[in-house]
Amino acid sequence: MALILMVEGESPSRRYVKNALADDGYRIISIQDPSAIWAYITRFKPDLVLLNGLSKQFQSYDLLNDIKSRSPGFPVLVYMVKDDDALKKLKQAIALALFEVRFSRKKKRASFAAPLKRKELPTTV
Repeated sequence: MALILMVEGESPSRRYVKNALADDGYRIISIQDPSAIWAYITRFKPDLVLLNGLSKQFQSYDLLNDIKSRSPGFPVLVYMVKDDDALKKLKQAIALALFEVRFSRKKKRASFAAPLKRKELPTTV
């Protein structure tokens, strides 16, 4: 199952979202310190990063801009979960984002493999 890096400063909210996603089978790494995000991204290579849009400990959009400036294609979702309905919508957004990530990776592999397959074909003179 997909690995999600969750950057969340508030403990009750973090536990609520983390437990709900883990119950759905996602592997979750949760960090409170946004300055450690690149160490975690580099070490664990998550499929998706979740940023709490309501965090009082850090500015989510500054962190989003930092991630996108360093790695424009990296999948990031900024979320705000206040109730079960919002959590359900977050889960739907995660499923869609991860589908797009998998589709994009398959497409890249196919585009890299296509020239290799063409080179392997015998040429006639």
